[in-house]
Amino acid sequence: MDWNNEEIKIPALIFINLMLSLGTVFLHTCAGSLVHKVGSILVGRLRKPPTIFDETLIVSTMVIILSTFHFLEVTLWGAALYGLGAVNTIADAGYFSLTTYTTLGATDVPFDQRFRALAGFESLLGPLMIAWSTALIATVLVRLAELKQQMLKK
Repeated sequence: MDWNNEEIKIPALIFINLMLSLGTVFLHTCAGSLVHKVGSILVGRLRKPPTIFDETLIVSTMVIILSTFHFLEVTLWGAALYGLGAVNTIADAGYFSLTTYTTLGATDVPFDQRFRALAGFESLLGPLMIAWSTALIATVLVRLAELKQQMLKK
């Protein structure tokens, strides 16, 4: 593809951004489903008010699940950047994608400026996915707190 041809480049980048964004949201939807399922199972197994150990174990499990999916999302964007030739190496693609996803920004990675729109979209989606993860963890914590109150009333 001729990435210097503006007539082709802009629609192509919009399409690529759309596909990567949909892939990211799909992965995070899967993460949310898994967090709810595993969280419900773990919380449902409690027969006494949850201790700090129980809460730590449950929340740590949620964090591990969500971190795994964040890694997959970063990998998706990094693979696209590498495949398009925006970065020179797979290691640079992974690092650039991770720092873009988290909005840190990798200034030491050679990056083809023709693909900056991809970096911009990734830096928009990363914090949104992180906020979504925070909401998922908060949901589990609220469920734990409600369960603890119910069990202590009995």
